[in-house]
Amino acid sequence: MNMTVTEKADKSVSKKSPALSTSDVLIGDTVLWFVSPGVSPSPAVVTSVGQNFRTLSLAILHPNHTNIDPRDGVFHVGDKDVHPADSDSGLWDFTDSQKKLHETLIALSM
Repeated sequence: MNMTVTEKADKSVSKKSPALSTSDVLIGDTVLWFVSPGVSPSPAVVTSVGQNFRTLSLAILHPNHTNIDPRDGVFHVGDKDVHPADSDSGLWDFTDSQKKLHETLIALSM
């Protein structure tokens, strides 16, 4: 029986597929920006990538605002060396669609 791409992606998640890495983000990508964990995110566009892909500069698009909010030195939510309360610039994460695409590509390569 042939599996659909979605079934392959769902199956691959249980096989411990490699997680997305901060080195997978590129200038121009859309990511999610959080002022702090647990708060609803805002979309943001990556404007530059820091040394060793540790931080990003983002142009944040807040709902109901017409101006872009630039932030530098934004760490990934999974960075174990940064306490969320210590991050004045907020935190970023990949979008759900980026995560799903990554899982699908991993499934197709198996």
